[in-house]
Amino acid sequence: IGTTIVAIETDFTVPIFNWSFWNGTFYLIFKLCMDIGGIALLIGLLMVVYQRTIRRPRRLNYRRPDREPGEYDRTPFKVGDWMFLGALIFLVVTGFMLEGASLAYTTPEWAPQWQPVGWLIAKMYLLAGDPGAAGFLVFHHVIWWIHALSAQIFVASIPGLDPRSQRRRRG
Repeated sequence: IGTTIVAIETDFTVPIFNWSFWNGTFYLIFKLCMDIGGIALLIGLLMVVYQRTIRRPRRLNYRRPDREPGEYDRTPFKVGDWMFLGALIFLVVTGFMLEGASLAYTTPEWAPQWQPVGWLIAKMYLLAGDPGAAGFLVFHHVIWWIHALSAQIFVASIPGLDPRSQRRRRG
């Protein structure tokens, strides 16, 4: 969502209308909503991990009620589910890493109130050592490309994560 809004401004409203909405109150509220939404998503994903690894309720055991154990292989479903979950967690974490890297070299005074997660990550980066603005800029670019390419690969791979679609393609 965040990248799409940035793309709308960068590729549409600014070049065509010479109008930027990426500033002021809208920008600050957007940043806070993205932090809150990202943390909520990460907590929810970690709850799913807990549910599937620690609690392991019977309804999530991949068992087929119409067949006996050994007559079927549910491994592709398990692998697909964990890949989907892992990819989402990776995208949330790299998104926060990206935000932290950006804040580490720009250090706006409003960051603690409007980007609390990114601000905390920026502080952790700075505690680990300050490579200077140029170093953080390079780090930001590397994380940005990892995050962007991972997001594209994730979206493109969603149809392939369903084992039923693999069977349809094969025959």
